[in-house]
Formats: sequence, C-alpha cells, structure tokens
Amino acid sequence: MLLKNLRNNELEWTPAFGKQHRTLISKVSFTDRIIFGRLHYNKLVSTYPGFQRFYNDAVKTVIDFCEELEIAYHIKAKTLIENPRGI
Repeated sequence: MLLKNLRNNELEWTPAFGKQHRTLISKVSFTDRIIFGRLHYNKLVSTYPGFQRFYNDAVKTVIDFCEELEIAYHIKAKTLIENPRGI
C-alpha cells in the first residue's frame, strides 16, 4: 500500500500494511459482497519491489474472509497473478 510520508511529502511503500489486511477487512463484515482490486490510478504502485506479493496476499485474505463468513466477493482482473515475475 502507498502511504504519504508527511516529512518529505513523498509516497512511501509500506509492506507492513499487509499484516493488517484481516483487521481492516473485518470492518466491512456487515456487507453482502466485497469487490477487491488494485490501485490502478497510480502507476507508482507497480514500481515498488514486492507489490504483486502484497496484492496476492491481500486477495487470499479477502477470499478466505469471505468464504468463512459466506460473503460474496469479486476479485478484479489482474489483481491476483499466480506466477508473477520479479517477486
């Protein structure tokens, strides 16, 4: 995930955010359907090492969560890439 670094006004990759997936998704457990996809509006996302691993892990968390709670889900195209290069 990209977060704004307030000290130097730059975007900063924060892979530790990935550890919070389950906590964050639990905030929407009331819904009937979850749609999950990448941040396509910012090309910087794909320049960070490990970005695809981050999304693959997030997708697996979303799927597991939705199946456990019987919530319908849709994973947008190109969000999960099973055999990404360079990760």
